[in-house]
Amino acid sequence: MGLLTIASIPIELVRSGDFAGAVQALGPLWRGVGVKPPRRGMPDREYALLLLACGLLSIRLGRMKQANALESAKDMLSESARLLEGQPEECAARLYLGSAYSDSGEYHEALAIADSVLEMEADSEVVICASVLKAVALK
Repeated sequence: MGLLTIASIPIELVRSGDFAGAVQALGPLWRGVGVKPPRRGMPDREYALLLLACGLLSIRLGRMKQANALESAKDMLSESARLLEGQPEECAARLYLGSAYSDSGEYHEALAIADSVLEMEADSEVVICASVLKAVALK
């Protein structure tokens, strides 16, 4: 099983609210809330997707347990977006990064990220999510 599949499964589990399942799916690659996973020589795209999964899981668990986990999640998601530049998954990484900024009360940054995503070529689901993020940041 390639890492792309390994990273995709936890992302879907987190989206569905199954945080324990996401942690289990990540196995030894999950080091804890806000802890960057080991790279172990992975190509940029695969590592970026792993950072996306761990960053998203850190946001969700951070909301429940540790506020400072959001800072680490933002770092992971920012690096994921940078590594995914030009790839379809870049939009998702940027949206989750914007969500982390919104969750930490940094609405101007969340708004800027939402605007940048809306300027990218994206499918309708991404446009809707970016519009929702923008609405939340503006309230």
